[in-house]
Amino acid sequence: MRNLKSQLAVWLALLGLCSLMPGAMARLTLPTGIDGSTGSSPNQISTVQVCRLDGTPVVSVQAQMNGFFEVILPPGTYVLTPYYMARPFPGQPIPEYVLRGASKEVTVTQNHLTSVNLSAASFPLAP
Repeated sequence: MRNLKSQLAVWLALLGLCSLMPGAMARLTLPTGIDGSTGSSPNQISTVQVCRLDGTPVVSVQAQMNGFFEVILPPGTYVLTPYYMARPFPGQPIPEYVLRGASKEVTVTQNHLTSVNLSAASFPLAP
């Protein structure tokens, strides 16, 4: 009988613990922002400029060597513009030009990472 009471106590404790979990899970939040790729190659340095629709800059983020990037942002609509520069080899001068890729409008929703693929460079900008 004592063994049955012990098992019942354990099951009731587990049941009570499980009933707390949905509330705890509801408090967890997922990241909100953008993840994506600049389409750049390892021999390029790529940076993504994030602006509001009115053109106000929010943040610039440098992509990893494989072109992938992630930026945490509040919900809203943003314009992303990638910039590319050749990665100089040791002993080489830094390139005197930057290439700008096509801008893309992206809408960010709460608790969601919006994925975006940005195109490769389209034309050079003045130094």
